[in-house]
Amino acid sequence: MHTMKKFVKGIAILFFITLFNISCIDRDTIAGTGKETPDIIIAAGGNSQFGIVNYKLPTPLKVRVLAANGRPVRGIIVEFSVENSNAIFSDTSATTNADGYAQTTVTLGAKADSIRISASVFGLKGSPVKFTLLASASSAATIEMVEGNNQTGNVGDNLPTALKVKVSDFYNNPVPNSVVYFSTNNGTVQPSSALTDSLGIAFSFWKLDTIVGNKKAQALISSISNGTINFNATALSLLIPSYFSRVSNEIFYSLQGTTINNILRVNVLDKFKNPVYRKPPAVGIFVKFDVRTGLGTVSPNSSPTGSTGDASASVILDSYDSIVRIAANVGFGFPEINFTVFAYKYCQIDSLKSSGGLVTLYWQKNLNPNFANYTLQRCNNFNFDGTTIDVKVISDENVVTTDDNTAVIGSSPFYRMRFNYTNGFYFYTNLRDVTVNP
Repeated sequence: MHTMKKFVKGIAILFFITLFNISCIDRDTIAGTGKETPDIIIAAGGNSQFGIVNYKLPTPLKVRVLAANGRPVRGIIVEFSVENSNAIFSDTSATTNADGYAQTTVTLGAKADSIRISASVFGLKGSPVKFTLLASASSAATIEMVEGNNQTGNVGDNLPTALKVKVSDFYNNPVPNSVVYFSTNNGTVQPSSALTDSLGIAFSFWKLDTIVGNKKAQALISSISNGTINFNATALSLLIPSYFSRVSNEIFYSLQGTTINNILRVNVLDKFKNPVYRKPPAVGIFVKFDVRTGLGTVSPNSSPTGSTGDASASVILDSYDSIVRIAANVGFGFPEINFTVFAYKYCQIDSLKSSGGLVTLYWQKNLNPNFANYTLQRCNNFNFDGTTIDVKVISDENVVTTDDNTAVIGSSPFYRMRFNYTNGFYFYTNLRDVTVNP
């Protein structure tokens, strides 16, 4: 009995010792292997690096696998992946070493962007571990126009849209902080130099000069070949006139019942003395022509200014002696510009005589009292035997002589003729020959 008690007591002591030893075994040790059980994965280096595109980063991306007791776990395979396919790994998977570390080296891709990389071990706490890298653009390689070309504006004004360019690297990434120079000989640009922003954009505002016409400006980046961008613009005149003047004569003479095409002409300029004009179908400004007194009409009554700033109208005379007074008005507070047209009959030739190779031309006065100062002296159309002779030049004489070639009054040719001893004299006119016998 005593022996049995000793046996039971020994068994109890042995059980207690065994239980104690079991409790001292590390719970993170895989039974029979001596290998720690992985519990967590953590970042161990290489995060937040940056470099230019296609650049190999100097520091590897490193993670560490630990057991629950904090001891490193070796032999664990870690998978590396990139979210936006903009990086290349030296190893897409790596095995932890005796210190629990696994790593890979990264070469940045060709796109300037933020790069997100994951390191994963399935089932572990902290998986996936996230790394964030930054790939920056390389040096400037190209410059391109974004907007601001082929604008139209008034002289002396700022164009509505800025001159805008984009600078990119060889891989078409926008390049920030590049200096772009803007210039023009047709006004001013502000600023004359600008740094590109994060999108590679630089811009400047263009104020046109005060001359109508086609304009040019440039954007230049000096660090690259073919680094110039040309902008074009069109400067238009102001549509508010500052100058209104007569271009044609003030006084005209013409036959009754005739139309004198575009005889009335005025000019309209802006404050910079540019012609006030718009290319059709747009119109610049209209000048109104009105008959104030006399027998006649004007056409058109309202005429747009042309490319020289001129506006014109034709005069249509009635078949009566008349003094037609016409006014041109552009508005804007300018005084009217006045014209006078004297309508007269044909001047009747009284006789033609020849003597010693000379021809003497006599004509009669128009007895209309309204033309007391303008009739005989101002006649330049003559009628002889029902034929109109246009002699082109106004004479202040009432007797005209000529030789057999060209009649001259002062220094101006009067009319042409020739002498034929058989057939007599011939007047050469704009209608037909008129024979005058000696």
